[in-house]
Amino acid sequence: MNKYFTLVKYGARSCLACWKPVPVPEPKKPQNIEKYGFLGRAALSLQYSFLQLEYAISRGGRLREWAKLNVLLGIIIGIPALIVLPMLSLAVAGICAISLSLLATVKAIFYIILYALASAALVTAAGMFVKSKHKK
Repeated sequence: MNKYFTLVKYGARSCLACWKPVPVPEPKKPQNIEKYGFLGRAALSLQYSFLQLEYAISRGGRLREWAKLNVLLGIIIGIPALIVLPMLSLAVAGICAISLSLLATVKAIFYIILYALASAALVTAAGMFVKSKHKK
């Protein structure tokens, strides 16, 4: 347990070392917006609106830093997952196929034994029937 606690502590320290919020500058209105077409003006208006929203929510830059940290953690977790999970799923599928083959083999052996016992019971019953007919 101490080993895992140390690992979590190391991860928290690493995250805190990456946490360096930079204040967000106040957004400025786009200049010469008239020279752009309809889509360009719409894109500049949306950009300005989002920058105003970000500035209103987090002037100190914490929101932007939080997003950067989450993207970094997503990359750190996501890349190994994309490399390891396909191999792991392939191994599990192989183990599943092997276990299904073993199950089919055991089932076939069980039916062979069952048929042998049923055949032996029929032969024994037939022999007893024949003996009882010979005694009369």
